[in-house]
Amino acid sequence: MSVSSADVRSRPVPPATPGPDGELSLLDLPVGETARVTRLCAGDDADGAALGFRLAEIGFLPGETVRVIARAAFGGPLAVRVGSSTFALRRVEAAAVSVQGGG
Repeated sequence: MSVSSADVRSRPVPPATPGPDGELSLLDLPVGETARVTRLCAGDDADGAALGFRLAEIGFLPGETVRVIARAAFGGPLAVRVGSSTFALRRVEAAAVSVQGGG
């Protein structure tokens, strides 16, 4: 049995379960839902610090409103709007942004 790309795109994505404080990763935010950035958690090493700096530099700052516009198939990047700008984020970058729904 073969699976077409249309089949993959039409499958629903299960909703993410927010943590006890209501936070979830930007990676887990459903397409079209708005949230607010709560923090960046990119890691304590030099690579994590550089990633956190890059994300902050392009506007992923606590309090900013974000929305996932689209997800690429097969684990590709996400199109994310922060403020009035739209960016393509790799999954590792999106996972480093914590958000809280209802932004």
